[in-house]
Amino acid sequence: MRYPKGLARAAASATACAVLALAAAAPAGATTVPRLWTATLPVTSHDVTGNATAVSPDGSTVYVAGTAVGTSNEGYGETVAYNATTGAQIWKATLEPGQLFDDGLSSIAVSPDGAAVFVTGFSGKVGAQGLLQVIIAYNASTGALLWQVSGPVVNGARSPIAVSPDSSAVYVTSSAAGANQTAAYNATTGALIWSDPAGGDASALSADGSALFIAGQAGNGTGAAFTEALSTSTGSQLWQASYGTSANFTAAALSPDGSTLFVAGISQHGSGRVYATAAYSTSAGTQTWVVTASSGNIASTVAGLAETSAGSAVIISESVARLNNNVVVSHWKTIALNPSTGATLWTASYADFNGAPYGGTTATALVLSPDGSAAYVTGFAEDSSGNTYWVTSAYKTASGKRFWTARFNGRTDNNCYAMAVNPSGTQVFVTGNSTYTGTGQNDVMTTDSYSTTPAS
Repeated sequence: MRYPKGLARAAASATACAVLALAAAAPAGATTVPRLWTATLPVTSHDVTGNATAVSPDGSTVYVAGTAVGTSNEGYGETVAYNATTGAQIWKATLEPGQLFDDGLSSIAVSPDGAAVFVTGFSGKVGAQGLLQVIIAYNASTGALLWQVSGPVVNGARSPIAVSPDSSAVYVTSSAAGANQTAAYNATTGALIWSDPAGGDASALSADGSALFIAGQAGNGTGAAFTEALSTSTGSQLWQASYGTSANFTAAALSPDGSTLFVAGISQHGSGRVYATAAYSTSAGTQTWVVTASSGNIASTVAGLAETSAGSAVIISESVARLNNNVVVSHWKTIALNPSTGATLWTASYADFNGAPYGGTTATALVLSPDGSAAYVTGFAEDSSGNTYWVTSAYKTASGKRFWTARFNGRTDNNCYAMAVNPSGTQVFVTGNSTYTGTGQNDVMTTDSYSTTPAS
């Protein structure tokens, strides 16, 4: 399985990581934020993108994981560490088992003690029957390989990852068809601790590390969405709840006090598709509320879900798509819900001023500031020429007011897929890919750093 266009493209002629500062156009009078740096990673004769990003606990380093794909469908997994202040590359590690291997990375996490970086993805021979899940640990300071293990056949499906608060265990889940599994690994050795036959597209770990919550689509042929709680010490099921209709939960988040699990995804209702957001008691798995809304029926997605650190609002980012004269036109919505009732507190819709007339604007990631006061949403817009560019916006979580927007255009084709904020809340990092002039129309992995404070 391959990621969508833009998730696997690289540069052919560039030969080293470069720190660039390309200006992005902005409308007159718009509130903007400084772009601090842009870092790119080329892979010769391959298309490459950043699919996931994370920040070290001390905020000094940004880690990006991605996929590089060549013309014969062989792929590499790439993990890169950048200096968070300057964007300078610190190290790069490549997953490349051999010629004609199909490899890629989709998720990343840093251990709370800052010592290790864990990435997940897929690996296998081109043309082989199934691509195996791969879980890799790197030394966070040097990029040295600590261990690498394989999981079930996932065929490129995303494998969310989490690390225990004491940095002793790594938890990985996947809902690939026929290969649902959640597993725990020793963070030091990679040894399997336990596995469970249920797997999801999203996971959340309790603050004390005692329970792992997963959400996704059941692999029993019903297509119903489910949520499940597992004991992290034994892997035993604490509870499981079915949503009861064809759906797939792709985002999950816990309330600050750990009492409620929030999940969101797309549900099939009759001939239409709707967004579904639900809340479950973490102690018993009882559903406390569920809200649905029309999704536009065409290629709509949930980009992210989180609750503010004060527990004042559940923030969701959704992409709404519809057909307009046989052209898919989309915009994103950022929504705040009351955590206790699911009632809508505010809705902020956004269609980029350049992208709206043609392909619209698609949200791909959501993160909240550490203090919960701001929600950052990133995605890409398509202009009238069919070229795409990045858009990142900041919203006040108390009111939904958009207080800045940043754009990045690598000149031709630009898609972003992941975002992270540093522990102090002063920088936002966005990663994806971009095509630069003179690179033979191949994409390079691209990461931007923005200040979260608007320019004066």
